[in-house]
Amino acid sequence: MEGIFFYWFAWIGWAAVTFLMGKQVLRTFYACALLVCLLFSTTTIYMGAYAFNGTFICFLLFVFIFLAWQRTFFSSYLLLSSFITMIAYAGFCLFELFDPVWIFVDRKWAIGFLLLYIVCMLVKSIQERIICLILGMCYGDLLFSAILYDVHMYYTIGALPFLDIAAISCMLLLGWALFVQLALYLDLYLLKYARSRGSKVRL
Repeated sequence: MEGIFFYWFAWIGWAAVTFLMGKQVLRTFYACALLVCLLFSTTTIYMGAYAFNGTFICFLLFVFIFLAWQRTFFSSYLLLSSFITMIAYAGFCLFELFDPVWIFVDRKWAIGFLLLYIVCMLVKSIQERIICLILGMCYGDLLFSAILYDVHMYYTIGALPFLDIAAISCMLLLGWALFVQLALYLDLYLLKYARSRGSKVRL
């Protein structure tokens, strides 16, 4: 079923934001953004010859609002990183379209891990990584659709398969960030334990 990962992870994310985050403006923004994205996921908007999924428009709108609100995140390097992500996403989609025999794993997870690697190599903070990921994927899907339109192949920009990939990629990024935090915590705990053992031996 197309869209199952998006709906599943979006509801999990909404529950985590609503019940686990502290009472602050960002919690309200994240929760409302997730609900609006869920609401418009079945809506198709036509602009000229192109068809857009409603959630795709919401992605871009909320990212631009966030960048205007948190201006410290906006930089030319972030735009360059998003451009590289865009090329990677569009390139993989074109490679899959014209030579699918080489894609021997589920494309959603393959693209998810590819984007995880690229974004983690380019950007440091988790918020910048998610912004870079969403912008790169949105622009990549626009580029992919424009290329298909030139060869008279019509494609809904930001359709449910795209939303699945976006949800999987975001969850992989969050999972990786959690893994790094746990590794740092474990390293700190082992360091304290080693020091305490060393002090006992000296006594």
